[in-house]
Amino acid sequence: MTKEFDVAKAVHELETANMLISYSGYISDQSLEGIAQGIKAVFETGAYKTKKSRKIFSIFVESSQNIIFYSGRRMEIDGTRDGAGYGAIFIQALDDGAFSVISATIVLADRRAELESKLADLLAMSDDDIDAAYEDQLMNQITGSEKGAGLGLFEIRRQSSQLSFDFIPDGENFMLVMRADV
Repeated sequence: MTKEFDVAKAVHELETANMLISYSGYISDQSLEGIAQGIKAVFETGAYKTKKSRKIFSIFVESSQNIIFYSGRRMEIDGTRDGAGYGAIFIQALDDGAFSVISATIVLADRRAELESKLADLLAMSDDDIDAAYEDQLMNQITGSEKGAGLGLFEIRRQSSQLSFDFIPDGENFMLVMRADV
C-alpha cells in the first residue's frame, strides 16, 4: 500500500531548511537540462545572484549525472542515452552567502566498497593533488565503459570548499548522501 504523502509538511520542511532547489525522483539527461536552466536563472540573475554560480551549477550537474549514470535504481527511457536514475538533489542556502549541494542516490551493496574507497581517497587529497589527478584523468579520457571519463567526482571536489559523504543502509543496499559546500 502506498503511503499518503504530506505535501504541506514536506514543503514547509524544505522552506525552513532554506532549500532553494529540490528534486526527487527519476532524473534523465532531458530532465537535468530543464532543471539546469532554472538553476542558472536563480544564481545568475535572480535574488540569489552570486559569484559562486558556476561552482554551484557545476556541482549540481556533476551530482545529477552521478545519479543518472550510477543509481542502483534505474528506469530505461526510450530516446535517452542512459535512461534515468533515481535520487534526490538539493541546493541549500546557508549563512554568510554559502551554499550546499546535497545529493542522494542508491548504491548497490556490491559497489559500495569501491565507491567508498574512491571518495575517501578523494577527500584525503590536497587541492594540488586533486588538480594533478584531474588533469591526468582529463588527458586519459578514454577509459572504456566508464561514463564521463570519471571526471565528475574530481570536479565536485575541485569546486567545493568542503565535501562529505555518508552511506546509509537502505535494505540490502545503501543510500549515498553527498554534501558539497561552496
